[in-house]
Amino acid sequence: MEANDTNNQKTKAEELYKQGWHFHCCRKYESAAKCYKDAAELGYTTALYYLALLYYEGKGIEKDLVEAAKCFAAVVKAGGKRSEEAKLRLERLADINSGKGIGIVGTDLDDWIVVGAGFGPQDTEEYRKMWALAEQGDLEAQKYVASTIWLHIGENGCPDGDGETMLRYLHNLADHGDAWAQCRIAEAYINDTIVGVGIGDVDDQKGIKWYRKAAQGGDTEAQYLLSDFLYRGDHVKQDKEESFYWWMHYIETTDYLDKSDLDMIGYPYTYEDGKQWTTKEAFRLFKKYAEQGDPYAQYCLGYFYFDGECVRKNLDIAVKWFTKAAEQGHEEAQFKLGELYYQGDKVEQNKEEAFKWYRKSAEQGRALSQYMLGEFYSNGEGVAQNDQEAVKWYRKSAQHTDNDSWRMMPKDAWRACKRLGLCYHEGKGVKQSDVIAARWYEKAGRIILTLPATGAELCDIAESYFFGDGISQNYQQAIKWYKKAAQFGYLYAIRQLAELYEQGEVVKQDYKEAYKWYAQLARRGEIDAQYKTGLFYLEGKGVKQNTKEALARIKKAAELSYKPARKKLALLGE
Repeated sequence: MEANDTNNQKTKAEELYKQGWHFHCCRKYESAAKCYKDAAELGYTTALYYLALLYYEGKGIEKDLVEAAKCFAAVVKAGGKRSEEAKLRLERLADINSGKGIGIVGTDLDDWIVVGAGFGPQDTEEYRKMWALAEQGDLEAQKYVASTIWLHIGENGCPDGDGETMLRYLHNLADHGDAWAQCRIAEAYINDTIVGVGIGDVDDQKGIKWYRKAAQGGDTEAQYLLSDFLYRGDHVKQDKEESFYWWMHYIETTDYLDKSDLDMIGYPYTYEDGKQWTTKEAFRLFKKYAEQGDPYAQYCLGYFYFDGECVRKNLDIAVKWFTKAAEQGHEEAQFKLGELYYQGDKVEQNKEEAFKWYRKSAEQGRALSQYMLGEFYSNGEGVAQNDQEAVKWYRKSAQHTDNDSWRMMPKDAWRACKRLGLCYHEGKGVKQSDVIAARWYEKAGRIILTLPATGAELCDIAESYFFGDGISQNYQQAIKWYKKAAQFGYLYAIRQLAELYEQGEVVKQDYKEAYKWYAQLARRGEIDAQYKTGLFYLEGKGVKQNTKEALARIKKAAELSYKPARKKLALLGE
């Protein structure tokens, strides 16, 4: 029940964050701040990061640099993909408030906030160095300077009137194809609240032109906003079909949505008036763009035929569209084809074809495809058996486990680590080493502990140690992992612990510990465990002798037709 509550809370937090991010992109900052706050209270760290930005900028919420610093510090403490950015923000906060930092003294923020720092970003040594490089034409430095000035645009414009410098760098970056710079130029033309950037009057036509360039360059913010404007006819003539086109590419590249969820593909966003795309409209538009050669549209159209959504299910047509997308380098389509040909439950099984597509996907970085290549080479399926190649791909896969959430689920990540452990134990493709093997098994177990329902996988690690399957037999380690599995309520692990402590063969006999585990089984409705705990009370093993309690438990098991309990009662004359 608690696990379900935790999952529900996580889902709610993520939805609140997505709403906040949508409002943020639409410059509805007050609504964004409210959503971010609610999501942050539910423990969503990314929402806390963006809430800190709103405090920092004073958008939708009263500007409060101290509160911004506290939020950034909490993000750093939590770790994750935003922690490094939060560290940089904290360092910059030290340099923006009239010679006195932000006045936080004697707190855990002292490591970050330098009291008595200079005024403005341009007073930092790093900024001055980057400015000099930017003036020499260094594109990376120009982006640093431009982004720093952009970050400090306030209600009264750019600090020290640096708008013209920033715009000069932005245009140079844009001319070199930098989509981020193109998006900033577009925003300056569209947004009449951005002042002091030397761009002249607001110009919707030029703004939309730059948004299109940025969107074509792959900038997700530009894709999102351009889709938004086109859908509502805001700043540009309404065009829902082009709106859908940019929404389609936005959801392909962003990590904020589940790319395999056709419902999300079909419903770009819900506005206050409740309007949204229907799945039928989405199918028609995917078909249109697929026929024009767009690989992502081809991939999604394949899914419509694969699932029978809005169209009669047709696996041959689905595979045709998946193949068209895959041949254009669409990684998810390549992965899907590898999966289909490997499993052979929707199409005729073909291991060679499966290997071909998994390999193309793996070369683009998908960790699960890399794991599958390890399996192919290890087993000699679809390719000649090669232990060295197997190890190479298992290792590539395992290296993704800490930072690749959507391309490889954690439940698959632990298997890559375990496979490497097995390779080291057996000396296949690598020099034999049980020490290194144990490290990979340990990492596999740590990954499993992050999963919501992990008992079976943890028990798998325990069984490996218990039976010496793929790792040197180690009863102490087996007990350790059985206990971790038992903490997740996995019945098999609980029973193993109860019996091992009762028997005392591979672990020191401990009736008290045995009773504890049998009692857990009894509470879960296990009849034989109910009987066992009765015997423990009867004999005073691991628990104070109590005949009355013993008989009550044995009778309860007997009432449930457990034969040993009935025989025991007969012997006791009950």
